Amino acid sequence: MFHGGTNWGFMNGANIEDDSTDNGGMLHDTSSYDYDAPLAENGDYTDKYYSLVDIIKKYNYYSLVDIIKKYNEVETLLPDFPELTQRVAYNPVQIIGEIRLSTLLDGEDFIESPTVIAMEDLDINNGAGQSYGYTVYRKENLTISANSTLKIEGRVCDTVMVLINGELKSKILEENSDLDGFGYWRWKDSSLDLGDEDYEDATLELVVENWGRNNFGLLDQFNQHKGLWQGDVLLNDVVLEDWKIYPLEFKKSWNLALSNWREPTFEVGPALYRAVLNIDEVKDTYIDMTNWNKGIVIVNGFVLSRHCRLGPQQAAYLPAPFLQRGDNEIVIFEHFVANNEVDFATDMIYGTL
Repeated sequence: MFHGGTNWGFMNGANIEDDSTDNGGMLHDTSSYDYDAPLAENGDYTDKYYSLVDIIKKYNYYSLVDIIKKYNEVETLLPDFPELTQRVAYNPVQIIGEIRLSTLLDGEDFIESPTVIAMEDLDINNGAGQSYGYTVYRKENLTISANSTLKIEGRVCDTVMVLINGELKSKILEENSDLDGFGYWRWKDSSLDLGDEDYEDATLELVVENWGRNNFGLLDQFNQHKGLWQGDVLLNDVVLEDWKIYPLEFKKSWNLALSNWREPTFEVGPALYRAVLNIDEVKDTYIDMTNWNKGIVIVNGFVLSRHCRLGPQQAAYLPAPFLQRGDNEIVIFEHFVANNEVDFATDMIYGTL
């Protein structure tokens, strides 16, 4: 790869680390698709670029052997380097709006199904199903006694958050070892203790994320269904039936139409957060996500990037063409814990937990 790129929106892929066929060996790619290229994701020259320039300038390159062994006394004439694109770290902007997930679903279209099914099998998009984004499985009018256990058969494809009456019951993602626990694709036939509270007429929501499909591998590893489909969902060993299934595709027209914003509460759990960046001069920048947890970033209706506090990518590249003079709407769908502002940086931020 000569020029690093970006997996905009939900277009990142994944690899499979073994010969598994049930989603258990997935290794998901980051939004940043740089791969140590000579030209970086943001267009900067790297050390590798200058090394290549030196090779082209000083060596004949009729073959690989020539590159290594044959010095050219007449240097190749090279053009001047194009100027680099300037970047700026805009001032932080405050979060001014919030939509909790359960509120977000009110009034949205849903599919009724006796069982949980894969997102690709949902009867939407003229029969094509759902390809990207999130799928919410809602079961209403439940009686949930204290110390109840929720079980999901098979593997989640790829992550799941569990809410009761809008309150998060599954664990917040805090460290890499959490990926080996409930809520993630690595654990098969996983169970969750729902706590010591009794619920009557409760609403259970399972928020499932497609975190990226396999890029290549064995033929039988391309069963690329996402969502919940490898088995049933059980409450205290009783199969739950009759679901309402909500596809959250985050299409641009839908993103721009969001309007039910409320004063931010920053409660733990999935929600949309809104900020407005007002600028006079449009330049490339990065959105600093180090104070957020996991989710996606949307700029002026366009799904820009995924974020995850586990790293290594801790910022989202935001090129100037995605911005405009005046107001720019930034919406972050955060799974767990939000920050009260959106910060910016001039360079990619790397870090792992």
